[in-house]
Amino acid sequence: MTCRDVSRRASTYLDEDLSLRERLALKAHLFICVNCRRYVAQLAATLNLVRDRQWAGVDEEAEDRLAAMFRQSGKSDGGSGFTCT
Repeated sequence: MTCRDVSRRASTYLDEDLSLRERLALKAHLFICVNCRRYVAQLAATLNLVRDRQWAGVDEEAEDRLAAMFRQSGKSDGGSGFTCT
């Protein structure tokens, strides 16, 4: 699995919707790639914040749009903005 693959599948991974094979491949890549570990950790923290809706005035529709934007950004061009080391 490449960094681009991780960036495309990170949201699905965090939602626990990957197949066993994909999940193991992603975890193996995270073990060796510090940049992808950071990316997935940052995405997880952001999604947790959105899910917890700790912000005043954020309605469920806005939360859904924001989550969809995160998912879409990972599908377009890899979306991560980093390279493997």
